[in-house]
Order: sequence, then structure tokens, then C-alpha cells
Amino acid sequence: MYAYCRKFIDDPEAAKDLVQDAFVKLWEEVDFSTIHTSVASYLHKTVHNNCLLYLRDQQIRQRFEDYAAYKLKEAELNFFSPDRGTYSSIFLREI
Repeated sequence: MYAYCRKFIDDPEAAKDLVQDAFVKLWEEVDFSTIHTSVASYLHKTVHNNCLLYLRDQQIRQRFEDYAAYKLKEAELNFFSPDRGTYSSIFLREI
């Protein structure tokens, strides 16, 4: 399961956590009478889904970080613009 997860996930610790989460889910939540296939295929599918959710979450996190960095840069540029007001113009004169 770990080798399969590493095909999707570059981070070894995150891959270990995802596989462990699949086993914990199997142990805590699943009634074995509801599994219509083998336990191995159930785990395989669970690890696959965990990898996809992890990748989606990483993509969302990266987009948020990029947006926050963009907004911070925009705020810095607005603060140091000469037509902003007295505080920025005093700052620019001191520079």
C-alpha cells in the first residue's frame, strides 16, 4: 500500500500517514460483512481515495498561499505608493 501511495505522493511521511489512515478507517469504521470484495482491494481503494483527497487539499492550500502572497505584495506596493497620502510621502522623503 505504501509503494502504491508513493506513486502519487512525493512526501514519504505524508504517504505513511495516508496508508495508516486507511488501516485505521478499516479497523474503526468498517463492518466486515459490508465489504463485498476482498479486504486488500478495499484498502487499495481507500488508499487511492486518500491520495486524491490529499492532492486536492494540497492544491487548494497552494492556491490560498499564492493568493495571500499576492495580496500581501499588493498591500506593500499600495503602502509605498507616492499618491497614497501623508504617511507614505513622509516615508518616501526620508528614503
